[in-house]
Order: sequence, then structure tokens, then C-alpha cells
Amino acid sequence: MRQNPTTPFGIVHSLNNALVYLPLEQVDGHAEIVDVSATVTFTQTFWQACSTQTQRAKYVFPIPAHAAICGFEMSTEDGRTVTAVAKETETAKQEHEQAIQEGKMTGLVVMASGDVFTVSLGCLPSMQMITTKLTYVMDLMEDDSADQVRLLLPVCIGSRYGQPSFEVVGAGMVPPERITIAVDVFMSGEIRNITSPSHPTLAILDDGKVPIGSGRSPRRRAARYSSRDFLIDDFILCVKSEGLNAPRCFAEPIVSVVQFEL
Repeated sequence: MRQNPTTPFGIVHSLNNALVYLPLEQVDGHAEIVDVSATVTFTQTFWQACSTQTQRAKYVFPIPAHAAICGFEMSTEDGRTVTAVAKETETAKQEHEQAIQEGKMTGLVVMASGDVFTVSLGCLPSMQMITTKLTYVMDLMEDDSADQVRLLLPVCIGSRYGQPSFEVVGAGMVPPERITIAVDVFMSGEIRNITSPSHPTLAILDDGKVPIGSGRSPRRRAARYSSRDFLIDDFILCVKSEGLNAPRCFAEPIVSVVQFEL
């Protein structure tokens, strides 16, 4: 899935009738591929450079095809964290509004469309790094290839929105790597190869979870990518393996998230 680059992703709020993006400072992605499915977690760090608390904002994330969100949390430098609490819709909306009026950091999940995940945020503290962590599960099987799965991470999850603030430029507040992506691959059949047509410099490793002395497992691999720059293209990883077209069944627990509160 390739998203329109003008679509507002990340943390956005309105200031003087204009959209303002909190600058994205770092992205850490981890995917675990098991045969034809994957669990993907993105941790994104944003700089809230406003001199005052932002009363209302939105976190917007593109949902890949065949994916379902199963986890979200947000934390700030001063130790505050919002965690999921499932509640009846109207109750969640009322408590979200009440929390904003009381100046408490809060969030309310809204599905804007079938391919966009939106969280309404309230009372973001000023002059702090804000970290979001989102997890989703997805199906990877390619219709035109019976022996290959293809993981695509959209460019917008690691694109710079907003302008870097002078307070953080050169301040060493984030590591030099803007993007880190780790993919652990576990297959029922032997892995033939792992490639990235978009980012060929990634490293392919033996999976570190294989016990020492057991030898190199033909069914487990790990891929690692890091960059000092933000993404300019979708990240694509292709895994060729035996037995991908064999019958299988997976069960993945999904949590319905309605409200987040401090």
C-alpha cells in the first residue's frame, strides 16, 4: 500500500487555522514473520515543541491491507502513560472530554476509514518527547507467488513531518539512527532467501534465538536495517520459503481498544 504523501500521518494539531505536525525524531520498527502472517510494532518518537500544552491533537496511522490494530500506548518524558481501557462508546467519549477539561492527558480511538487508524489526543505536555507504540497483525501471502511472502512498511511511518525545532537540533536527545527496523523470520519450511528490493543494504543474520550448538537453522533468519535518514520509499522485505502454500491455521488474540486514559 502506498499512501498519498499529503495525507497527515503522525501527531497533528491545529494552530491558527493551520495543521501543525509534531516533528518525528525517531522510528523503531519490529516485525515477527511466522509463515504467512506477521506481527508488527512501531515505536515513534515526536518532539512536542509548543511552549504551552496542546489541548487537542490527533495521532493518525495508515493501516496496511489485511491488517488489524491490536495495541496502542503513548508516553511522555515526564513519566506519564496512557494505556487501553475498553469501555462503552458514549461513556468513553464523555470521560475523554472530562479528562481534557481537567487538563489530564487522554486519548480516544476513532476509525476514520478502513485504512486509517486515528486516536484523538488531549492535553499533550509542552517541550517534551512523546512516544507512541502501535502494534498490528497482518496477512502476508502474495497472490502471484506461492513460495514468497512480502512485508511492506509504508514510507509515511518514517517520513519527517513538521520542521525540526532549534531546541533539539544537535542536542543529542535521540540516537543518531533515525530509523531502525528489525524483522525476525520463523518458517515451517526451509528459507531459500530474504531480500529487500527497496533497501538492499539491510543485513541478513542467523536468528539469535537458535540455541548455541544446534547449528544454523534453515527455518529461522533475522533482518536488520538502520539509517541516519528518514525513509524516502516504502520498506519492502521478501521472504522465499518452502511449504508456504500448505494448509495452516493461526489464532491471534485481538483486543478491542475504546479509550485511553492516564
